[in-house]
Amino acid sequence: MEIVGWSMSERLKGSLAVDAMRMALQNRRPTSGLICHSDRGIQYASGDYRQLLDAWKTTASMSRKDDGLNNAPMESFFGSLRNELVHRPRFRSRRDAKAALFEDIAIF
Repeated sequence: MEIVGWSMSERLKGSLAVDAMRMALQNRRPTSGLICHSDRGIQYASGDYRQLLDAWKTTASMSRKDDGLNNAPMESFFGSLRNELVHRPRFRSRRDAKAALFEDIAIF
C-alpha cells in the first residue's frame, strides 16, 4: 500500500478529498476505469469530488454502512498515523504538523 495523495485542513470538508484525489491523480495519471474505494464520509459524496472523479473517468465505490472491512488497510493506516503523529507530539504550528505528516507519508 502506498499513499499517493493527501491534504490537511482545520475542518473536515469536501475540498480535503478533492485536494488529495487531485494530487493522487496528477501523480499517477491512471488510465480510465480506476475504481476509487472510500468510506461513506460526506467529503466523498460532495459534488466537487464526484465531478473530479467523473472528469478522470474514475468510479467511486463506497462501503456499505457499518462494513469497515473493505476499507481496513486505510483504517489501519489512519489509526497508526493518529497514534504516532496526532496524539503524541505537540506541534508548535500547523506548518510543523504538515511537515511531520509529509515526512511520515512521503519519506518514511
